[in-house]
Amino acid sequence: MSIRRSSRTKKSNAKSKNAVVNVGASTTSRKRKRRMDDKNELIRFGPNKTALKAGVLDSLNWSSIDTATRGMLMILFKRETLASHSLSGKMSNAFVNDKLIDMKARPQLDPFKIEDMVYLMCKTFDVHKSRVHKVITRKCGTEHHLRKAKMEKLKKNYDSS
Repeated sequence: MSIRRSSRTKKSNAKSKNAVVNVGASTTSRKRKRRMDDKNELIRFGPNKTALKAGVLDSLNWSSIDTATRGMLMILFKRETLASHSLSGKMSNAFVNDKLIDMKARPQLDPFKIEDMVYLMCKTFDVHKSRVHKVITRKCGTEHHLRKAKMEKLKKNYDSS
């Protein structure tokens, strides 16, 4: 699998797995603590070794490439960042020759995080990277439109009061 567990595990955690545990109330609390340690363990993935907690990765909906990619984007970036950035950082071809629209290209999302996420999604779902790029682009566009609509609504409410 493309996900690699971090080598920074607690030594006490390794000792407790081999230790004899008395049956009773302490057994369940130790098991619960061990599960919590596993969820807090850092998992590094991709060529740039982006790190996330195991519990965060487990909480993602892995049913499809679309839901997993959108969920991962929401974990790696804030909503505002997704709304104000783009995958490539370049101007859309739809507006390149339009002299009437004074638009600037939005900044690029962190290319190292994106590369690691694309690597993970391609390995997990066995798809080409263009499929993941399409989902990322669509998510950034959706967040941009949601932010724009929210700002217009706030402006309308402000003007009416």
